[in-house]
Amino acid sequence: MSNLMFRLEVFEGPLDLLLHLIAKNKVNIYDIPISLITSQYLDYLKQMQNADLEVRSEFLLMAAKLLYIKSRFLLPRYEEEEEEEDPRQELILSLAEYKKYKDISSFFDNRKSICDYIYFKEPADTDMYKTQPETEIIPIEKLTMAFSTVMERFEKSLPPSKLLFSGIVGREPVSVKSKVKVIKSKLTLQGQLEFTHLFSNVESRSEIVAIFLAVLEMIRNESVEITYADNKILLNNTQHGDEDDSYE
Repeated sequence: MSNLMFRLEVFEGPLDLLLHLIAKNKVNIYDIPISLITSQYLDYLKQMQNADLEVRSEFLLMAAKLLYIKSRFLLPRYEEEEEEEDPRQELILSLAEYKKYKDISSFFDNRKSICDYIYFKEPADTDMYKTQPETEIIPIEKLTMAFSTVMERFEKSLPPSKLLFSGIVGREPVSVKSKVKVIKSKLTLQGQLEFTHLFSNVESRSEIVAIFLAVLEMIRNESVEITYADNKILLNNTQHGDEDDSYE
């Protein structure tokens, strides 16, 4: 007849064993029946004959503490003695702290087991699929034609009231210098402007002319570069005044 083999459950330490016994007996961790738990704890120690000496020493130390606490409860108490602190208090605090960290560890173990089946793909390099719009330096004639188109649209949008009721056309002087400042400020913030957007919300012909003269002045000073891309005339900010001044 073959010998019966019993597998001894392994615990991480004496506190782990105590938590197991408390859960097994379904008792409150803050109201431990010290006599019952101590008895079951000692029964487990009897089965640890083949355990490592260093490991057994930790369990034996806890057994000594349990027996000491049990002996405190067995001592007679006299009415005139002051009420003593619960001898289980230190053990209860240690168990509560250990349980807290054990629960946290269990939570992260579960998260890890979930994440073990999640795989991530490295972001693909999409630079090779990006297309840059082709740009070219345009001649001044094309800029002049764009200005004529802006003026034509503005003339059509003007109401005829001033021409009908006033024989005098008042001049509204607009400073070219002020428009240069406005364009420079926008270019500093955006780096690039569409030519036709400069004329958004204009209120007079003189303002349109001032904006166009400001652009020409900035081209002459080489503070802007005019390019053509996607059927748009673009003003590009230049940090230095050494750009090529020739046009085709």
